[in-house]
Amino acid sequence: RELLAAAVEVAAQDFLVTLGIVPTYPATGFGYIQRGARLGQFGRFNTYRAERFKEKPSQAEAEAMLADRLYSWNSGMFVWRAARFLAELERQLPDLHRALAEIEAAPERRESVWAGVANTTIDYGIMEGARDVAVIPAEDLGWSDIGSWEALFEVLEADAAGNIVVGAEHLGLETTGSLVHSSRALSGPRMIATVGLSDLVIVDTDDVLLVCRRDRSQDVKALVDRLKQDKDCQKYL
Repeated sequence: RELLAAAVEVAAQDFLVTLGIVPTYPATGFGYIQRGARLGQFGRFNTYRAERFKEKPSQAEAEAMLADRLYSWNSGMFVWRAARFLAELERQLPDLHRALAEIEAAPERRESVWAGVANTTIDYGIMEGARDVAVIPAEDLGWSDIGSWEALFEVLEADAAGNIVVGAEHLGLETTGSLVHSSRALSGPRMIATVGLSDLVIVDTDDVLLVCRRDRSQDVKALVDRLKQDKDCQKYL
C-alpha cells in the first residue's frame, strides 16, 4: 500500500510509473528497467527516471544488468493518470487510439472493430517509447512473476530431496531438485517414475509431456512458437 501511495504521488506529476522489482538473479524471462536520474523520495521510496526497457535479455545481458545494479525487473504493474496514458497511446499507437474512440462512440461495434486491432503489449507498444517514465524499485513485496516452471521453486516447498511434486503420483529413485507436475484432467494422474535425475522439470498433461532442464524452463515459449510453425503439431496447442 505504501508503494502504491508513492506511485500515485509520482503519477500525479504526469509520469507513467512502473513498479520495479530488485533482481535477485540473472533471469532471462523477465523484462528489465534501467534507472536514470533520481526524481526524489516519495514516501520511503526513492524514485528514478526510467532510461530504457529491455525485454527478455540473453543470459550474458542478464548477468551484466544484475552486476550493474541500475536495473529492476519490470513487474508489469503500472500507475498513471488515464488522460496521460491516452495521450501516449494516441502518439504511439494511433490506430489503437482511433479504434477505442470508435468503440466508445458505438459500443455495439466493439467486436468487429477490436478484431482489426494489431496485437501488441503495453511494454512494447507504449512503455519502450514513452516519455516521462518513472520507476520505483521495491525490495520487499514478496513478488514473483511465476513466469516459468523454475519460479515454482521460489514459492512452493520442496521435499527433503529438493523435489516439488504437484498433482502427480511420483516415485523417485536418486532424483533431486526436480519438479514433477501433472494436470491430466481426462484420465487422471498416472505414476511418473524417475531414476538418477537432477534439476529437471517434468510436466504431464492430457496431450503433451514436457521434459526439460530447470535452467531452460524459461525457453518453453520458444517451444510453443515452434509448435505454432509446425502444422503437424498445431493440434496440441
